[in-house]
Amino acid sequence: MTLSTASRDTIAAFAAQLGLPLPASPDGSYSFAFRQSGLVTFTAAEGSERVVMSLARNVQLGDAGEERLLQMAGPDPTTGQFLHTGVTRDGSALLAVSLDEGFDLPTVESGLQRLLAAGRALG
Repeated sequence: MTLSTASRDTIAAFAAQLGLPLPASPDGSYSFAFRQSGLVTFTAAEGSERVVMSLARNVQLGDAGEERLLQMAGPDPTTGQFLHTGVTRDGSALLAVSLDEGFDLPTVESGLQRLLAAGRALG
């Protein structure tokens, strides 16, 4: 599945706001690497009209960290936005939120703040 034109335009505005290039991956996703925060990726969700915004952080979790990561998953009490958590094949912590198709820049910014806050809580 590919991102809609509206989604690509919003991601382009996000990149422009940060002064970053807009590199599309062969699978149609867009990723931005940040030295301290991790890798932020926008991917079209299969079988739906949603976009997954994720943050992969290369942190040493250990047993306590993995438990903390799992406890983070769930709805945000103020926004209702669900935070998904997991571990990638290389052991990085993965945090993700799902965005409605046609999302706007403020939605990206609030979702990113949620991901970054959760990432900081991991260490």
